Amino acid sequence: MYEYLVELFELTIRLYAVMDPIGAAPIFISLTSRRRTEERLKILRLATGVVMFVVSVLSITGSTILNILGISTPSIKMGGGVLLMVLAVDELRGILRARIPLEEELAVVPLAIPLLVGPGTITMILMLTSVRPWYLVLIATLIASILSYVTLSFSELLLKVLGRSVTSALSKFMTIILAAFASEMIFSALRDWGIV
Repeated sequence: MYEYLVELFELTIRLYAVMDPIGAAPIFISLTSRRRTEERLKILRLATGVVMFVVSVLSITGSTILNILGISTPSIKMGGGVLLMVLAVDELRGILRARIPLEEELAVVPLAIPLLVGPGTITMILMLTSVRPWYLVLIATLIASILSYVTLSFSELLLKVLGRSVTSALSKFMTIILAAFASEMIFSALRDWGIV
């Protein structure tokens, strides 16, 4: 039981880092700045619902998708690691992952997709379901989604208390963690192939 809890904690931290709600907080605030608090929370609830649906489908069907496509675990590790590294570098350089949408699309695009469930999150879930039990990944993705909701619901307070510079520094730290995960994935793929 203890081992499962430790593994669940590890998976949740990985998924929370790749979702990066701290990095999404300033974008969330800027996109909803003209809305009342109730409207902002309604948008956030809808976005979280979309996130939970997408990550649930990916967690349950992830390994099946890989088997149908004939993609090996080392290949998904290498591809995912490279993709996550590119995303981490883009984040560190300050490149936004989404454009400003129409108001009615705000909850789904860009908040749910691609800010929280972008290529990095999708890749991470597919990679994890190929090496871990799907139900464990599912639980971790749902917990990470709830933590992301909580983080974003307090985003305005977070920015006021910590200030934009500290919030930005926390986001950069999460990006460095993401880059570290990417490096581990690439190294693991090379080891699986017998290259290192």
